[in-house]
Amino acid sequence: MDRFSTQSKHHKNGVLEYRPISTKLKSQSKKYQRRKIITCLVDNRTFFNNSQNGFFALCEISEPYIENLENILSPKGYKISRSTASDKNLIQDNALIYNSKIFQLIDKKDIINPHYSGRLKVATLYQIQLTDGDLFNIYVCHWPSRLSREENWLGRDDLGVTMRAEIDLLMQKEGPCTKIIVMGDFNDEPFNEPIADKLMASRDMGLVIANRRFLYNPFWRKLGGIKSYNKDCLTGIPYGTYFYKNAKGNTKWHTFDQIIFSSSFVAKSKWHLREEDTVIHDEILNHVIVGKGIFDHLPISAIIEKE
Repeated sequence: MDRFSTQSKHHKNGVLEYRPISTKLKSQSKKYQRRKIITCLVDNRTFFNNSQNGFFALCEISEPYIENLENILSPKGYKISRSTASDKNLIQDNALIYNSKIFQLIDKKDIINPHYSGRLKVATLYQIQLTDGDLFNIYVCHWPSRLSREENWLGRDDLGVTMRAEIDLLMQKEGPCTKIIVMGDFNDEPFNEPIADKLMASRDMGLVIANRRFLYNPFWRKLGGIKSYNKDCLTGIPYGTYFYKNAKGNTKWHTFDQIIFSSSFVAKSKWHLREEDTVIHDEILNHVIVGKGIFDHLPISAIIEKE
């Protein structure tokens, strides 16, 4: 059996794991401080130090920081494919880090919607292939912030519509069993219409199995605290993946960061989501809560396994 997740490791029973991780890195002016924190994160986190890791997605990251990461990760066997081109109307700011001993990059494509209100960056498709030939279609997304748009801005739905159309084209070309992972910072919760309705990312496993067009979103389970209340533990933070300390509503936490899977990982296939290992990582929680502008999102990860 092989197990696919961003962090990979060998077990005594011959299992191989990879764990896809999505991380949001917030831009800010204190470059030295941020670079130092990124360096510490990369050098010390176990999922980067393990030589059998699979791949990681990064959002809101610029070319200088990618170059810094390359200097750190290249000796460990990682390569970085990025989409960081920009012009006055559009900024692309994501990257995929992958273990070149396990994967090869087959293709990369930016998905842009020529919306009347201005071009929308919907996703970047990274196609990577395992050494055994299995192809994975990884869509890395960083959708516009809700703070920068009107509440009823119609372009928000168009993000989900365009993403869904791309997935449908891919399924028509490669079949309904094609392996698709959509991951990143959506600035939408799992229940918001662009994801739940337009992208067709459901919490209903039975529906996803019955209709292969639907995607499965395990981050419905991550809408509350990671720990249940008890008298000895008064807080279950984090209560999501994104913390906004100046929020005026009924919560400062949102589950904007998600990893969403095609039905090939939950239906009749050799690959399966190991949902109990879908995780919000809280190692940098203090940086997020303090709100100094360095990090405001927590990393997330999930594991899929092959029979």
